[in-house]
Amino acid sequence: MSQQGDEKGVRYRLPHFVAQWKDHGDSIGSAGSPRDYHRDLLSFSLGGKTNLNNWIANADVTFASGLYDQPIYYDGYFTNSGLSAGIDMSDPRAPQFNFVGANVDNPANYSTSSYVNRHQIAHDKDVQGSLNIERTFNFTDKNKFTVKFGGRYKYKEDDHTRNYFQYTLKTGKVSMENFLSNYARKDYFNGKYDLSGAIANGYLMEEYYQKNLSLFQPDQTYIRQNTDPDTYYGNETLGATYVEGKLTLNKLDIITGLRYENTGFTYNGNIVSFDDKGAYVSTNKVAVNAGFDGFFPSLNLKYAIDQRTNVRAAATRSLSRPGYYDLVPWQEVETRRKRMKIGNPDLDQSTSTNLDFLFEHYLKSLGLISGGIFYKNIDNYIYESIYTQQGGAFDKYQVTQTVNGANAHVYGYEIAWQQQLTFLPGFLNGFGIYGNFTQIQSTGQFFASEHIWILSFFK
Repeated sequence: MSQQGDEKGVRYRLPHFVAQWKDHGDSIGSAGSPRDYHRDLLSFSLGGKTNLNNWIANADVTFASGLYDQPIYYDGYFTNSGLSAGIDMSDPRAPQFNFVGANVDNPANYSTSSYVNRHQIAHDKDVQGSLNIERTFNFTDKNKFTVKFGGRYKYKEDDHTRNYFQYTLKTGKVSMENFLSNYARKDYFNGKYDLSGAIANGYLMEEYYQKNLSLFQPDQTYIRQNTDPDTYYGNETLGATYVEGKLTLNKLDIITGLRYENTGFTYNGNIVSFDDKGAYVSTNKVAVNAGFDGFFPSLNLKYAIDQRTNVRAAATRSLSRPGYYDLVPWQEVETRRKRMKIGNPDLDQSTSTNLDFLFEHYLKSLGLISGGIFYKNIDNYIYESIYTQQGGAFDKYQVTQTVNGANAHVYGYEIAWQQQLTFLPGFLNGFGIYGNFTQIQSTGQFFASEHIWILSFFK
């Protein structure tokens, strides 16, 4: 299957800057931002199943690739500053600004000293394959054993390039008079606002820049801060194999298995630094190769008390892998604000030992009542950490980074009721009720500290 998409559009904005309103020093911005998006998606899958001497085998292969390309993003942005205005809040949903002594529709009152254009492109690729083989050995009508084994392979690749460019005039500013759009919408928000008059045209700003390159100079701080942290390449491979056995002894089902998984990844990213005034200093490329693996056993029991009542118990070992972008080795340092954002290629997978016990009863009238208790012991759980750096070159910096916690315990209980109202007359018998109540308590260690949360909810 193949899909292609091409979307073109122009975004017009006429924002009023009133972060904290005052009757003087207000600003209006006017922007026209044409954009062009291209999306190409390709995917196919192949699968098959066969039976050879009572051994049943099935296999599948899938391939998918995607391309996102934004070749056009021209941002012509002009401002009209130093305005005095009153504010009318008679309609709180649509406040009105009454500007004094200024014609806000006159494009000659708007100017800019910079121009922004962008180009963003991303490629991703996914390849997966799996093979499963099983056979059932029947001892009696109510006693049998099924063995199943197989494997899975997955490859993922992501190549993301962002180029954000800002160019500033070497001297002076340009007026919006020669960069006007013919866009007009007088009935915006049910006629509350008039978006017409002083609206910029991004295409004309791009044309002016291309014809007057010598008048502009690149703003390296803006370019590097908005380009380098989001430019990266990564690939990830996952290999897994398993064996599983299911033994049925009359009313008792015993399912046990063992799975092995190995994940390897390669990431290339950028570390961006700025000086104490916020000016760009350097970009250092970083490459990381790492991985993690583990064995994950499981045991599941089911006992049928009668035809409609079951008791289930399970002891399992599971994992949760870090997010794709969290592993990219990137760093952005904002010296002026004393803030840092950091990727973490040293993230480990989270693993959990899980214990579950469940009682369920199927009602005669298409319904189900169930209740159970659960416990999870989680190692290396993943969360976003925001902390203040103590000491070193970045002393007192606020650092944001996804990290591993030490250990967490989660336990609680859950009850549920599902009921189809088939006993009601007419169309009412198509209705149903689903109720669920879960209470969770958890403790987690953040480095040397411990926090306890209690969460109760009804859904």
